[in-house]
Order: sequence, then C-alpha cells, then structure tokens
Amino acid sequence: MKNLLIIYHSQSGNAEQMAQAVLLGCQLESDIACRLVRAFDAHLDDLLWADGLLFGTPENFGTMSGALKDFFDRTYYPARSISSTCPMRRLLARITMAPVQSAILTALVRAIPCVKLPNP
Repeated sequence: MKNLLIIYHSQSGNAEQMAQAVLLGCQLESDIACRLVRAFDAHLDDLLWADGLLFGTPENFGTMSGALKDFFDRTYYPARSISSTCPMRRLLARITMAPVQSAILTALVRAIPCVKLPNP
C-alpha cells in the first residue's frame, strides 16, 4: 500500500474543496492510504509517512501561500537530517486556484531539490 499526503491551505475554502475532492477520489483506490492535513497542522511525521505528496494552495502574490511556505520551513531541514534520501519522494501534483504560475513551480523545486519536474 502506498501513502499519499495531501497538504493544503485555503483562506476562502476553494482550495480545501479541491483537496477534499482529491481525498474522495483517493478513497476509491484500495491500494492507497491517504491523509488530508492543513498546512499549519502538518508535521515531520506526516511527511516521513508519505510515499507521495500533493500540495493545495491558492496563489498569493504570485507564489504559494504563507501557510504552505511555513510547512516547508518547519520540515525541510529536520527531514534532511533524519534521512539521506529525499523525504519528499514524489511531487504528485499541486493545486492552485489560479492559472499555473512558474513562480510557484520554481519555489517548490527550490524547496525540494531532489524533485525533478517533467518538461511540458
């Protein structure tokens, strides 16, 4: 069984609705365990549990929400000190409430240096 962690932040409720929809779809798959966690409530243990990650965020000032950035700030270095392999093993997808913005992708790639995004 694979573990999918959905971490999201939503001020208006729109990103939360999208994350809930993803959770419902995930629950239809028998070989995937899924956790839905607000960014401020997500911790290192959640991250280390996950085989795959999905981030839900509105676009704020051209980049991810502060809550999601806070999650990366709190977990990145502690996770790296625990494991020599990348703790964020897969970046499955990301949700934004605006058109795809390269600034968000750039910020995620910088936050997770072992992630290799496919070329479009």
